[in-house]
Amino acid sequence: MVKANGDSYYSCKMFREMEREKQEQQMKMLMEKVEQVNREREELMNKQDRMKMKMEEERQNYEKERKRREEEFREREVQYKKDIKVIEEQKRNIQEELKKQKQQEIQREEKEDKWRNKEHGMWNEYNQRLKQEIKRMKMIEEERKRREEEDERRRKIEKETWDEYYQKLEQEIERMNKKMEEERENHDKDRKRRPI
Repeated sequence: MVKANGDSYYSCKMFREMEREKQEQQMKMLMEKVEQVNREREELMNKQDRMKMKMEEERQNYEKERKRREEEFREREVQYKKDIKVIEEQKRNIQEELKKQKQQEIQREEKEDKWRNKEHGMWNEYNQRLKQEIKRMKMIEEERKRREEEDERRRKIEKETWDEYYQKLEQEIERMNKKMEEERENHDKDRKRRPI
């Protein structure tokens, strides 16, 4: 194979065929690119035409809207002048009403100030009494605690006294029982000794 190819692994003919195939592929790719660019250009042209039509339509709509607004503006201007007269009349009436309300507000504020001062005085007196009552309640609570402690001490002393008393009483009862037992035994002995 190497001898047939002129001491080479590939012959010139094979190189040429490969080169030709490569050029065909590149040409095919270029043609596809050209077609794609043409398609995109047509799409852009169509899009541009649509945009022009849309812009024209919007311009016409804008013109109609502008005329309609002008007419509305003229109508509003006439109505506005009428409204201004009505508003000025209302303004005068409102100003007079506000003057009356202001005078009434001043009188009401004076009454409220008097009432607030009176209420403030009452609250101060109430707070003073409350403080005194709290102080008195604290003293009562302290006295109660002191009495409870005193009662507890007295109860403790009484309990200790009674415990001591009961202990002595039990001792005394036990002593008496022993004594009685001794006397009974002595009596039994004496009875046995006596002649019948």
